[in-house]
Amino acid sequence: MEIRQLRYFARTFETGSITRAAAALSIVQPALSQQLGRLEEELGVRLLVRSSKGIVPTEAGRVFYQHVRAVLRQLEHARSAVQMKTDPAPLVGAVSIGLPPTTASALGYSLLRIFRSKHPGIVLNIVESFAGDLEKMLLSRKLDLAILFSTKLPRDIERFALVEERIYLIGKKRRSRPFPRRISLEKAVARPLLLPTRLHGFRQTLDNAFAHRKLAPNIIAEVDSVNVLFEAVVNGVGETIQPWSAVHLRARELAFSEIFEKDLFRPNFLCSIASDLLSPVATVAREIVREEAAKLMAEPGWSAAPSR
Repeated sequence: MEIRQLRYFARTFETGSITRAAAALSIVQPALSQQLGRLEEELGVRLLVRSSKGIVPTEAGRVFYQHVRAVLRQLEHARSAVQMKTDPAPLVGAVSIGLPPTTASALGYSLLRIFRSKHPGIVLNIVESFAGDLEKMLLSRKLDLAILFSTKLPRDIERFALVEERIYLIGKKRRSRPFPRRISLEKAVARPLLLPTRLHGFRQTLDNAFAHRKLAPNIIAEVDSVNVLFEAVVNGVGETIQPWSAVHLRARELAFSEIFEKDLFRPNFLCSIASDLLSPVATVAREIVREEAAKLMAEPGWSAAPSR
């Protein structure tokens, strides 16, 4: 089995046409058909079938394609890694990083600034979305990296613990009614609360904490937009419960109390596909994100406990 045969098969699978694949590969159609035939003969199974609509993969062909793509990607990564060792040229490429809204507000600009300063040849793609959506995008290889909060991730996802984030009751700053330094969850839920909807992973964490303690929170509105939520809080519409990442940039204009419950915190993990599948650019980007996140989260207010 030759590498060129794998490339020929992958391109034919992707184009669905011998004619288009041959043109893309700059070879004649008979030569392409011959190499595909040899590949099928070696495997002892039919991979592609001609039809009136072009080339249609068999079930075996679909399975084989997934493995072929992984092999070809590994080869590209190996080539890039070797070139990086022998060629001092700056890193060039693209990397996609998924950040939940509160994390993006805390970390997004810092990452953009660092990449532009240290690695201007890397095009940084920051995707802001709910953690559940980011997890799906990471699993489908639409993202290289993502900061997620779930402790239950698939085995093929690598994760690095960053911090267990403190949780706060947050409201409008009033001189006549200052917030206490700390507050219990029982007292916090009696306040008029603006919370994210149940589509939000953090809301699920809160709901579990409410149910465990048999608390009925006084929810006056549900808002998923971070900007709208905090505009309402700043203007005294209500108060909210959020992790520190949501408030640290606005700490001067808000009042906040740490909710002191041992089991109420938000774990932060930097996640990626397996290291041996990451491109050299994504590998470098992962280290930058880890370093910047560690610096940020070492500031006061973040850590609820040492990361596990």
